[in-house]
Parts: sequence; structure tokens; C-alpha cells
Amino acid sequence: MNKKRNIIIIIILLLSVGLIFYFSTDWIKNRQEAIELSLKNTKLGEFYLWSRDYEKAREYFNKALELDQNSAQAYDGLGQIFLSERNLEKAKECFNKVIKLDPNNVSAYDNLGWVFIHEENLEKAREYFNKVLELDPNGARGYDGLGWVFIKEENSEEAREYFSKALELDPQKFSASNGLGWSFFHLGDYKNAKEYFNQTLKLISNYENLPPGSSRSSYHGLASVYYEEGNYDRAKEMINKALELSLESKYVSNEDSLNLDTMYFLKSIIEEKIK
Repeated sequence: MNKKRNIIIIIILLLSVGLIFYFSTDWIKNRQEAIELSLKNTKLGEFYLWSRDYEKAREYFNKALELDQNSAQAYDGLGQIFLSERNLEKAKECFNKVIKLDPNNVSAYDNLGWVFIHEENLEKAREYFNKVLELDPNGARGYDGLGWVFIKEENSEEAREYFSKALELDPQKFSASNGLGWSFFHLGDYKNAKEYFNQTLKLISNYENLPPGSSRSSYHGLASVYYEEGNYDRAKEMINKALELSLESKYVSNEDSLNLDTMYFLKSIIEEKIK
């Protein structure tokens, strides 16, 4: 009797193991398919992000996260959209999720640095950009970000050093070139300021899909230089171009940290000089 019962128990156990294996294998297969489909949606989101179709990009990133809640790439993409829209809390939430999923993600630390710059929390921004340098010491992003921290702190000498290092590491880094323009402007070196603002516009022209606002900071810089040089007609031309670009898109680049009020004020004093 006991022997028969033992045989029955063994059969039940074997059947249970088989069912568990079957359903586990099926779950793993479905899980892998979901991850693969999530990755495809993320790639589509990145394509639309690059094409500046932000609503379409948002749609695909959200689809990716529905399929895989652990997709660091999808959170990163959404974070970039929120940062472009200056929805800083949402951007911060997304980038922190990226770091939780991928603690060595350089892009997320860099983007969080920019979030804190826009929040005027410069110490926190410095902390994140230093983390970028720690993770990517041969990259330009950390030096560029710290350069903008120094610009906000009105420490143009230090800013110039960091922007110069960023350009040395990446000669196409137009945000660092723009930063050098502002560094030289604040140091009263208008010749070099003009050179770097023009260099920035040339670098930006090499890219096809940048937001319209990417070059407005350099046009603003050129307007400021021409004003200081007494060339008010050229100053007016440049500030009008900067303001025109400001109206073309609500999506702005990170280095464009100078606000509309400053540009409208410059426009008003230029027009006073021309009267």
C-alpha cells in the first residue's frame, strides 16, 4: 500500500515539475519577445526624437515601457523630451530611473546636471557633471557641463578652461564653442567672443535635425558683441534673429541658458541707440 502511494506521489511530483517547466519556459519565451518588441519601440522613439517629432517619440517610448518596465533607454528618451520641454520634475524622475536601472549611465548623469542648472541648483549640477567626468574622463560632456556651471557663477576664467578642454576632446562640441564665446564676452575679449559665436553657428549648420533654438544663444551673443562695439545695426539684426528662433520652437537646447527677458531687454536698448 505504501509502495503504491509512494509511486503516486512521485508521479504527481514529476507532473508538477513538468508543468512548472513548461509554463516557466513559456513565460521566459513571452518575456524575451516582450523585451525584443520593447527595444524595437525604443529604436523608433529614438528615430522620432532625432527627427524632432517629439509626440511620436513619446508615444513609442511609452509603448516600450508598457512592454518592459526596466527599459533604461526608453526612460532616457522620455527624459530628453521632458528636458527639452523644460518639464524638469518629469525629466528628473526619468533620469533617476535610468540610473537606478543602469548606475553607470553617463548620459543620465549628464542630463541630470542640466536639469539642476535649469533649476539654478549649481552645486547639485556640479556634483552630477563631476560624476560624468568620473565615468567618462576622456569625454567632452563633463567639461562642457562644468563650464556652464562656471558661466552661471560668473566665473568666466574657469569656464574658459573647461570649455577649451571640452573642445579639445570633441572639436564638434558646439555647446562648448558657444560657451567659449560667452566666456570671452564676459572677459571683455570681443574679438574672440565673436570668433567663437560664429564658429558655433558654423558647427551647428553641419547638423540636419537640431531644434531651431539651438543657435539662438550664439545670435544673442553676437548681438551683445556688436552692441558693445557700437555696431547697433548689426546688433539689431542679430537679436532679431535670436528672437525669431525663440518663437519657432518651444524645444530648446541645454546650452541656451539665457532667457527671453534678457534678449528683449537687449533689443530695447539697441533700438534706443538707433533712434
